[in-house]
Amino acid sequence: MLWRSPQGLVSLILTGRRARILALKLKRIPQKEDNAPPAVHQFIQDEYWRASAIAYASQPKGTKHEGWGAPGLVYGEIYFRREILDTVSVIDAHARFVVPRLPTLRPHVRMMQHLRPLAALFTPDGLSWLRTYDSIVQLARYSSREVTETEFELGMQAYQELLEILTEYRDDQSAHRHH
Repeated sequence: MLWRSPQGLVSLILTGRRARILALKLKRIPQKEDNAPPAVHQFIQDEYWRASAIAYASQPKGTKHEGWGAPGLVYGEIYFRREILDTVSVIDAHARFVVPRLPTLRPHVRMMQHLRPLAALFTPDGLSWLRTYDSIVQLARYSSREVTETEFELGMQAYQELLEILTEYRDDQSAHRHH
């Protein structure tokens, strides 16, 4: 019962006054075509159509921007550099399941160096995927040119392969702990 205390009563009165003031202000805003003069309504409609036409004309149509997926295709609207760099923390998190005392990931350390404690777990193919992933991450971090679609695909394939390897080891470790 809010109104039984003096603070509650004041709060209730202020809330009621604010609601009434807001309702009065909202009544002044034209909500239908009849509520505004025809010239004002026509002006608003013309400006709306003009803004819509400008927004439509400014959208890229069938063009390919370097470092981005082409609109309407497989990688549409994906910024390759950001997507590759976002995978680094995921790989680091999966690696920590395998080696919980893995050193903290530092921003400028290569992935090969960061995952060095896991090197013994990788097969030659796994090491090859790690080298590929490391190269693509370095390219995304430091290159002045944008990552190409081919490099992006290769980097994402290496990322998926590394995830599979790390997930297998994590699952093997959890299976051994439960026995």
